[in-house]
Amino acid sequence: MSMVKGDRNYIDLYCRHINCYSKSDVHRFGVALLELITRKQPVGDCPEKYGLVSEFARAYKMNKSGKWMFDEGIATEENIPVLEEIGELSLHCINLKLSKRPSMKEYWWRIAF
Repeated sequence: MSMVKGDRNYIDLYCRHINCYSKSDVHRFGVALLELITRKQPVGDCPEKYGLVSEFARAYKMNKSGKWMFDEGIATEENIPVLEEIGELSLHCINLKLSKRPSMKEYWWRIAF
């Protein structure tokens, strides 16, 4: 991980010392999904405590919904169910327990059909 370049908000902090590249890809996918539904950057000096990922996870845990974090330009009544589904998917992807994260193949099939 010492050679990884880029924004540390995309780096899966829980995969630092083990070979878990595919689960790290799932984590990055989850972060990208959050960016899409909130239209916010995943900024923060300490992403595990502050920033988009932790903020969305806390909000969802408290309210069982990410509605108040969705970008108001896309959060119309007809879009809310889809945005909630994407939010839930992103939470699965950023799960701290690697064994709880889905595979990309598993969710690609779900989205495609």
